[in-house]
Amino acid sequence: MDGGQALTTYLALIDHRRKLPFRDPGLPLEVLTDNWSGSAAVQLFERMVAILEGRAPAYAAPYGAIRPPADGAGATERG
Repeated sequence: MDGGQALTTYLALIDHRRKLPFRDPGLPLEVLTDNWSGSAAVQLFERMVAILEGRAPAYAAPYGAIRPPADGAGATERG
């Protein structure tokens, strides 16, 4: 995946993640159904971010929109 594709995927992923708190009932695991996919969704999100968080911000940095993380902690918005 090139930098542009990484950035597009990264931004879409972050946008979808913002909606999760509205869909997650926040209930304890013992009262959720056996097929509740919230835990798997969080794990998938974290894996995807780990894959994309270096490439996507590095691609966008020359445009001033996103700075690559200095310490590997994730991208930050310009500000």
